[in-house]
Amino acid sequence: MNKFLKENWFKFGLFLLLFLVVATVSFYYVFFLPKQLKDQANHNLQMECRSLGEKIDKEINPPDNPIGQIPYTPEYFYNRKLGKCFYYGGYDDHIAFFQIIIDANTNKEMASCRVNIKEETELEAKQHMEFDRKKMELFKN
Repeated sequence: MNKFLKENWFKFGLFLLLFLVVATVSFYYVFFLPKQLKDQANHNLQMECRSLGEKIDKEINPPDNPIGQIPYTPEYFYNRKLGKCFYYGGYDDHIAFFQIIIDANTNKEMASCRVNIKEETELEAKQHMEFDRKKMELFKN
């Protein structure tokens, strides 16, 4: 074996170098590049979702909001499993609070609730719990 290595060290080194180059290029194209493309696609979908959500937020909480309404910080979420973008927002007017979830692609209301702050009824409490359950379901992947 020693004699073989002494006589063929250049060929062996060249083979080893070629193997490392092929392994590195293969790793890049098989593992790294597809993940990078998928991450870029997800990022683009999230940015598109944010844009759609901002348009909806301007409709629900216009800049010239009536005095006393405190808008919630909007949330935008792209659900990869469902392939849909969702908007969450609402406002508090010191008497009641209103929350809504909208499918930003279709502008369809997915869930909403309005709860009296001072005297939450049993029905309002159930609606609020159902709304929170629906939000958790839609805003996770």
